[in-house]
Amino acid sequence: MTDLINRSDALKANIIETSTGKVVLSENEKFLIDAVSSVPMLKRSVKEYFDEKHHRFPVINEIVEGYRKIILENTWDFIKHKDRSRILLLLADEILYISSLDLSLNQKNRVEKTILETIEILYKFYLEKRIELKIIKQYLSVFEKTVNSDNVCLIKSSGYLKRYFNEISKDKDLYRAVFRITKRSLIENIIYWKNLSSFTSWEYELNIEYSVESKEIQDILKEQIPEDLFRDSAEMIHIAKDFKNLIDCPDFSFFTEKLRSIVDMISSPEGRIYFLFYLLELDVMDDLREYLLFDFNRILKTLSFDEDDKGRLFVARIFRFFKPVQNRFQNAVLECIKTLGIEIMKKTEDVSFSDHYFDKVIEFGFIYPDVKGVSADWQIIMNKNHIKNIRTWLDVISIDPPRCLKLLSALLINLKVGGIYISDTDLFQHDITKFLNSNIKSSYHIARQIAVLFPVYFREIGAEGELRKISTAIDELFNRNDKLIHFLRKQIHAESNNTHIELVQNIFNYWADCDKNILIDQVPSDVYSALNIEEK
Repeated sequence: MTDLINRSDALKANIIETSTGKVVLSENEKFLIDAVSSVPMLKRSVKEYFDEKHHRFPVINEIVEGYRKIILENTWDFIKHKDRSRILLLLADEILYISSLDLSLNQKNRVEKTILETIEILYKFYLEKRIELKIIKQYLSVFEKTVNSDNVCLIKSSGYLKRYFNEISKDKDLYRAVFRITKRSLIENIIYWKNLSSFTSWEYELNIEYSVESKEIQDILKEQIPEDLFRDSAEMIHIAKDFKNLIDCPDFSFFTEKLRSIVDMISSPEGRIYFLFYLLELDVMDDLREYLLFDFNRILKTLSFDEDDKGRLFVARIFRFFKPVQNRFQNAVLECIKTLGIEIMKKTEDVSFSDHYFDKVIEFGFIYPDVKGVSADWQIIMNKNHIKNIRTWLDVISIDPPRCLKLLSALLINLKVGGIYISDTDLFQHDITKFLNSNIKSSYHIARQIAVLFPVYFREIGAEGELRKISTAIDELFNRNDKLIHFLRKQIHAESNNTHIELVQNIFNYWADCDKNILIDQVPSDVYSALNIEEK
């Protein structure tokens, strides 16, 4: 999907039009570009990096990945340069700039790994006497400042510092720095896990009461991660005299692997699912969430269902687990609801049992688009899990439409009540095809009404062909000075979705009756404030 978007001519045009024009570079930035002018591909990468850095609306991920590519793929070109020291020191300063941006947790981890991999490469050149020691020390200093600015990053770094610093720690001139950084990360790691909100506290905060499963989970946690572990680990770190002593100290990976292994120690499926939700709540488990969700779906797929009151109670309890965390993990919860539904449809034949599942799904609620307008950077503000909810229900329905009449009816009602938002990049045509190819014969009337609601007029990503030509021509008539028309053009070029039909209608209505209030929720504030029909 990302590749398709990146190749869209509409998006490329949008990026060009929103650029700042001529980029004003600092003397150091000009120096870096001149320094690599003999390597065309590298010069292009450096220039693109600075263009993105100085863009009005910079894409932070492009900056992070652009820097990573420059420093890791072209180190040898920098080493060969006569001003290698100045180049490498300036590139180290760029890391401090990147770290000051509003980075996501994944982006912060990416920056840290980039620094560590750079140090690893530079250290080899240092051993060959190609660079000075001060270069390595500067990058170590930058790394220390970066991780110290975010405690979660410092904690997580304890899991891989041992590997990255193993060789460097043998250098007497660098030993003290790597020992200090690693020791502190291990200490913060122990403090974090010791003070982590307990499973019992988490359970209490969510106002969910379970007896058998809760007690079993608490007993396993006490056995696998006893209080003595924290005291003994802290003592190991405290008495460590050199880097080798730190190797055996429990790090971040030790605790995350322990917690994940506990899942399979819990006897009941309900308990395993319950504990997985607890793990999903932990910020530091971010890197493992994909694996945790895999575990979740794996457990759901192994369930067998008693088509009696016990089985119905189990389904009801699963949904009670979902309720407190549905707003935090909508995507994950929807995936689990889909898996649960598919397994029920495949493994049971009792219509009343599947109806019980449908009742719980409907009671759980449907995610509406909840369009709240347009942001300052002209992006539609809406709930991105809306399309995921539609797909979840359709995937379950498509297994046996006649049996899913209740869910099919609920989908129709929710789409009519809450509306529908589908972007061209969602490629929703595939979902509609799958749905229409299922056994909808006995429920054709409802299926047809649902199909009518789905916008299926997107054939490609971004406005191309006549739509692009006409919208561009209209914008050019006003030399792009009409903010409303320019906004409309930008939207249908790069943000195509089914709400644009209503947007165009309301623009016509605004021109007809001069009442701009009709557009207040459909255009960004800067465009709305510029609307003045008397000037037209």
